[in-house]
Amino acid sequence: MIETGTSSLSQQAFDFLAAAQAANSSPGLNRAFSEQVGRLGYDSFVCAQLPGAGSAPSRDNFFGQWDPLWESHYMGNKLYQDDPALREAMRRTDPFAWSDVATWRELSPEERRVMDHARDFGFTDGFTTPMRNLDGSLSLVVLFGRDTDDDPAARRALHIMSLYYAGAARRIQHDLTRERDVHLTEREKEVIALLAAGRRQSQIAAQLSISERTVEHHLENARSRMGSSTSVQLCVDAIRMGLVYL
Repeated sequence: MIETGTSSLSQQAFDFLAAAQAANSSPGLNRAFSEQVGRLGYDSFVCAQLPGAGSAPSRDNFFGQWDPLWESHYMGNKLYQDDPALREAMRRTDPFAWSDVATWRELSPEERRVMDHARDFGFTDGFTTPMRNLDGSLSLVVLFGRDTDDDPAARRALHIMSLYYAGAARRIQHDLTRERDVHLTEREKEVIALLAAGRRQSQIAAQLSISERTVEHHLENARSRMGSSTSVQLCVDAIRMGLVYL
């Protein structure tokens, strides 16, 4: 059921903001976003980053939960080349509905074909939030809807939620990239595991038959590589990332 009303929509937005800040995985973030935008008629969504104007989207730069059949059709047939919503996003900063585009200008036959394809897949409308990044790239959050709410208050709620969704998606992707790139030596893992188990550095040195200075050297290297500010945080991060087991 689509919910309207300013107070209800504001609560939806605030509920998602809290969930986005707490999310630490892609599935968790997508579930939270899907729950809220689904109540406004949008059941698929994608966050995409484009290197610059005129560039083609890449599946590697997609984050979200969009219809796999539509994704395959859209990418396989290169519909992005004539997508009017994508073209508008390249030159606008405000969010807009797909239906807005036809009121702004005459669509070309190729652009109308893209919209016809979307309707064939059941998407009656969509909502796009463009974001310009400092490096010149363009980020988009695109919502695909089958029974959408076009109320101005609903648009404001979707805009706010889309911005927070994109920010949380970038944070999670950055964390995953960092985790994939982190490598600890076996000795560093031993030192961290013993420290996490409550051993003092002098005890770790004695158990491993190395000097306390060497223990500290291993911890310094691991903290630097992991981006951890303290040894306590290092232990927490290493365990969370599955690099060390107790």
